[in-house]
Amino acid sequence: MTSSYRRLDSSCSTVLLEVPGQEPPSGLPRILYWGASLAENEQPENLARALNRPALQGGLDDAVPLTLSPSLANGFPGQPALIGHRKGRDALPGFHEVDLIETGNSWKIEAKDAKAGLSLDIVISLTGDSNVLTMTTRLSNIGATDYDLQWCAAATLPVPASYQEILSFNGRWCGEFQTARRKVPMGTLMRENRRGRTSHDSFPAMILGTEGFDEVCGAVLGAHLAWSGNHRVLHERLPDGTRQLQMGELLLPGEVILAPGETYSSPEVCFSFSEEGLGGLSHNFHSFLRSEVLPEQTRSPRPVTLNTWEAVYFDHAPEKLARLADLAAQVGVERFVLDDGWFKDRNSERTALGDWVLDEQKYPQGLDPLIAQVEGLGMEFGLWVEPEMVSPDSDLFRAHPDWILHLEALQEPTGRYQHVLNLTKPEAANYLFDSLDTLLKRYPIRYLKWDMNRDLSHQADGRSFVTGQQTKALYALIDRLRARHPLVEIESCASGGGRADFGILRRTHRIWASDSNDAHDRQSIQQGFSLFFPPEIMGAHIGPMHCHTTGRRLDLDFRAITAFFGHFGLEADLTQLTADELDKVANYIALHKDCRPILHGGKVLRQVLEGGRVLVFGAISNDRTEAMVSYAVLEQTRDGLTAPLRLTGLRSGATYRVRAINRPRDPGRRMKNMPDALFNGELLMSGSALASAGLQIPVLDPDTALLLQVSIAATKKQ
Repeated sequence: MTSSYRRLDSSCSTVLLEVPGQEPPSGLPRILYWGASLAENEQPENLARALNRPALQGGLDDAVPLTLSPSLANGFPGQPALIGHRKGRDALPGFHEVDLIETGNSWKIEAKDAKAGLSLDIVISLTGDSNVLTMTTRLSNIGATDYDLQWCAAATLPVPASYQEILSFNGRWCGEFQTARRKVPMGTLMRENRRGRTSHDSFPAMILGTEGFDEVCGAVLGAHLAWSGNHRVLHERLPDGTRQLQMGELLLPGEVILAPGETYSSPEVCFSFSEEGLGGLSHNFHSFLRSEVLPEQTRSPRPVTLNTWEAVYFDHAPEKLARLADLAAQVGVERFVLDDGWFKDRNSERTALGDWVLDEQKYPQGLDPLIAQVEGLGMEFGLWVEPEMVSPDSDLFRAHPDWILHLEALQEPTGRYQHVLNLTKPEAANYLFDSLDTLLKRYPIRYLKWDMNRDLSHQADGRSFVTGQQTKALYALIDRLRARHPLVEIESCASGGGRADFGILRRTHRIWASDSNDAHDRQSIQQGFSLFFPPEIMGAHIGPMHCHTTGRRLDLDFRAITAFFGHFGLEADLTQLTADELDKVANYIALHKDCRPILHGGKVLRQVLEGGRVLVFGAISNDRTEAMVSYAVLEQTRDGLTAPLRLTGLRSGATYRVRAINRPRDPGRRMKNMPDALFNGELLMSGSALASAGLQIPVLDPDTALLLQVSIAATKKQ
C-alpha cells in the first residue's frame, strides 16, 4: 500500500503527515515527524523508510502505527482515542474512508465508517511564528440509533523516545501550579479532573523533556488542553517503546449520547516544543496567546489595580472607601475594583448571591458618588461579581430552587455556603445576562472581577450530567456580555487559579493566579503559572503585611517585588500604611509603569536555585537591551554565600549597567561588607560576562528579595 505525505512548516519547525494509500483497507493518517525544520528538499518517503518499525515476535504480523485516532480496530493495544458503543455494538469503528483537505497552514482529516455509523473530523493547524500545533476532533453520529460516547481524545500525539522526563502539575487552593518531575514510567500516567472547572490541583497540561532539561537547555514538549471543565491528561508508554500523549474532555457516564445526526466537538489541544528548554517553550506559548488568543485590550498597558477585598472585606463604609480611593490615586493606581459586599443583604459569605441589585442601605445614593470620585481621581472603576452561584438565603433561590445543578433525589451539598446555577437552563442564563447587562448600562463599569468559589459537585440537570454543556453555557454567557459591552474587561477568578486555561482566556483578560497574597507562596505559584501564561494576564497584588491565608508576616519590599512582574496591583488597607510605606509603594508602581513594555511584552526568565530555596524571575525585552530580574530567597541558603547569579539571554557583545533597586535589610547581621557595586555607583558588565561569570548576590534573609535593573550602556560588535 503506497502512502502519500503532507507537510506544514512554521518559522522553526516541520510537521509531516503520512496518509495511507486509498486502496482498501486504508486507515487514518499518522504524524510521521514533528520537530526542528527540515530541509525543503527532504524526501518524506526516505524519512518514513528510516523510521520504519519492524514487527516484533509475539505480536501481530504487521507493525501497528500510532494513528491520529489509535484503536483496537487496527490492532493498537494501548489507550484508544475513541470509546463508545450502541448497546455493545459499533465499539471499534474502522474509519477507512479518509479524505484530507488542506487550507493554509491547516489540515482537516475527514474519516468515515459507514457500517459503524460514525464520521470523524480531525483539524490540525501550525502557527507560523510561535511554533504551536493545535488539534481538535469532531465525532458525528451518521447511524440510525443513539451512540453512547465515553471518551473522545481531542488530540493524540506520538512522543519521541528521547523525552525521558515528565513535568506534571498538582496543587491546591492557595497553592496552585505546583510541579512534579519524574522519569517516564512504563504504562500509563494519567491525571483526571472531575471538579467541573479547570481545578486548583490538576492544571490540564504536561511537559516532557530530554534528561536533565532545565530553563535554557534540553529539548522539551509541552501540551495544554484549552478547556475550563472536566478533563483527562494521559501519557502512555507501551512495552514496544511506542509512546503517546492524549488529552480531552473527561465525560461522565451518559453525559454525551449522540442522537442520529448529532455531533460532539472536542476542546482544543495546544502543543509546542523547544530545543532551548522551558524558557523557549514558555516563549512559544506566550507568543501564541498574545497573537492568537488573548483579547485586544491585553495588548495595551495593564492598569495597576487596587482591589478592596483584603482592605475592607464586607465593611463597605463610604468614608473608608473614599479614603482608600484617595490613597490609591496618590500612589499611582489606575483601576479601583469594589469587591464582594456591595449588593443587597450581602454582609457575609452566607447570603444573597444571585440577587444582583445594589444594597441601598450601604449605598443610599447608589454607586454614583464613589464612581465619580474614582473617575475624578483618574482611575477606572471595576466591580466583583459571582454570577454562576446562588445562596440558599437569597430571593433568587427562594423563587427558583429548580435552577441549581442537582441530581434527582439527592440534595446537592453547598460549597462556601452556596449552590451552582444551572446555566444550561436558558431562563437562568438569561436572568444572569439581564442582571449584569443592567449593571453595566447603569454604571460606567470598565472591569468585572468574575469569581467562582466552589467546585461543581452534582454536575447534572436532574438525571443527566451536563458538565460540558455548563462550561459551554458559561462561555456563551461571557461572549454575549462582551458583545454587548466590548470595552469591559473581565477577570477569571475561581477561588484564585481554579479556572486558568486557554479556553477561558479567549474571552477574559486576566487570571487571578491564587487567593493567596502571601509572597512566599506566590513565588512558586507564579513560576508554575508562567510556564504557560504570560505575565500581563497574571493578577499579582501587594497584600497586607500579615497574610490572612497563611499568617505569615512579610516585609513590603518582598511583597512588592513578588507582585511586580505580573498584572500589578494592591490588595491591602492603604490607610494602615505609614507615609514612608506609601512612598515606597508609589515608587514601585512608578517603576512598574516604566517597565511594563519589558514585563508584559518581553521574554520571561526563570531559574530555580539551591533546590528551590532561591527562585529567580525576570523579563528581558525582545530587543535584549533591558531586563528586570527578581532574586528571591525563600529558605536559608545551604552555603554562607550563594553562587553568582548568571543572567542568560542578553546580547553577548553589549555592555550593560546593572543596579539593585532595593537593599538587603540589616546587612550587618550576615556580612562584614557588601558587594557594593550593585548599590553604589555603576556596575558595567558585558552580556557574555553576565551569562558566564555572573553577579555575586549579597546574603539575604529568608523571605526577602532583590530587584535588579539591567539596561544597555553601549553596543559592541555582536
